Amino acid sequence: AGEIEALNLNTGKVEWRALVADLPLGAVTVSNDLVFTTLSKGELIALNRSTGAIVHEQKLPAATNSPIAVTSNAVLVPAGGPGVAADDNAQLVAYSISTS
Repeated sequence: AGEIEALNLNTGKVEWRALVADLPLGAVTVSNDLVFTTLSKGELIALNRSTGAIVHEQKLPAATNSPIAVTSNAVLVPAGGPGVAADDNAQLVAYSISTS
């Protein structure tokens, strides 16, 4: 298991802490009111930026430890990490973002 914390940079105070099912080895990416990260065993999660509540979880086709990229209409997630042979299952997964 692991955790993700949001810190107030002015005070150093922990604003929220989210416990997650696995190690969050990918860097976090903030887009609008969501915080995105990946978990090492192959999951993309989105958390509420204000509260840290997990609002979406998406299973990936392989393990990952890479940061993600967010565009105006997509989340790009590298999948294929430690213990996954590069020619076996490594891929770039794209999810479209719905604004509704």
